[in-house]
Amino acid sequence: MLRAPRKTMHIELLTDSKHATDTLVALMGSCERAAWAVAWATENHKVWDAAYEHRAKFRNFVVGTHNFVTTPSVIERFQSEPNFRVIHATGALFHPKLYAFRVGEDTAVVIGSHNLTRSAFSANIEASTLIQGKACDPSMQGFFKFISDAWNAGKEVTPEWLFAYKSNYERAKQAHKELKVWVDAKPSKAKDGIPGPDELDWAQFVELVKIEKSGSTHTLEGRLRVLEGLRSIFRKVPSYKDLDVDDRKRIAGTMGEADSRKKDGEGYDWAWFGAMASNGSFSTTVINDPEGLSRALDCIPQVGPVHREHYDAFVEVFKNALSSDLYASGGIGNGTRLLAMKRPDQFVCLCSPNKRGIAEHFNVPLNTTLDTYWERIVQRIRGTRWWNAPEPSDALERRIWAGRAALLDAIYYDPAQRK
Repeated sequence: MLRAPRKTMHIELLTDSKHATDTLVALMGSCERAAWAVAWATENHKVWDAAYEHRAKFRNFVVGTHNFVTTPSVIERFQSEPNFRVIHATGALFHPKLYAFRVGEDTAVVIGSHNLTRSAFSANIEASTLIQGKACDPSMQGFFKFISDAWNAGKEVTPEWLFAYKSNYERAKQAHKELKVWVDAKPSKAKDGIPGPDELDWAQFVELVKIEKSGSTHTLEGRLRVLEGLRSIFRKVPSYKDLDVDDRKRIAGTMGEADSRKKDGEGYDWAWFGAMASNGSFSTTVINDPEGLSRALDCIPQVGPVHREHYDAFVEVFKNALSSDLYASGGIGNGTRLLAMKRPDQFVCLCSPNKRGIAEHFNVPLNTTLDTYWERIVQRIRGTRWWNAPEPSDALERRIWAGRAALLDAIYYDPAQRK
């Protein structure tokens, strides 16, 4: 490649990942000097290996760190090289993908969509252009100048900055993972005039939550007292199994209305958000064998983000804690009751009075199970404007915000569906 001086410019399209990889690896091996400017860089691919093997050839090597995609290991490997710099993740987005090489009297440039990442040279659909021409051609020299200017605008890697970058990289890693997932949002198919979850902003959500439905004794204040009371119970002890049996019943929704009044007085009905007392085997588990339920709930953090990994761990442990009859039915009501009461900001309990309304307004099948609940319900909730609204300053709205996912029950609850 580029063995003899060229009299004319040569242009070639690089769309096949292997061809693009082979081209850059060969150019890096045969060149006398190289200069690269890339938005992002990761390890574990042949182009990266060639860059590191021939790192002494770099006149300038500058890598962007916006959006925290560049892996810290790349920076660590190159930080001691005198011609390596980074663009800090502030200011205008640094987004070039430019690889320039000096080979004898010629210059070769690869420019296009290929970042210096493993996915760019393996799985992605990419398109870049190889341009070969005389080194004395001003247009070819312009590529080197662009990289030189970018490098001059870059910063040397300091231990303090690298420490901070690693922290930001870890913070962003889970968000990148979640944003790669396609969420199949659909408009509501319900005919009752109530908007679907994707149609609501925060103000509209609050107004709907405040509505007291005909035929129901449920009030907003009563709902909030239940959620706040259960939040206090969770904070008493490290784990569910350590609670006394009445508190375990309160959380599980297996304490009946009469028992609630006897033990806690008027104003508390712990069966709101999903009454589970009619399920004898679940009630027995809550009373006599709470260890499995406790291990499942321990998979869900009490505060902070809840990720798919947390949920999957909960489901696996929870299913193993169920009796055979509950396991066969999937335990969707019991499982989501526990989830919603521990994290009412993240989950809503699916129970008989709201199951049809939620299915119709989310436009998902009625047969949601614990295996499909995350995709059909949780991910949809997280894409809504009301759920993503910042914490309000108003005292009542702050209380609603803290239990906003569970309070979907107030909107889609149908008293006529109670069994």
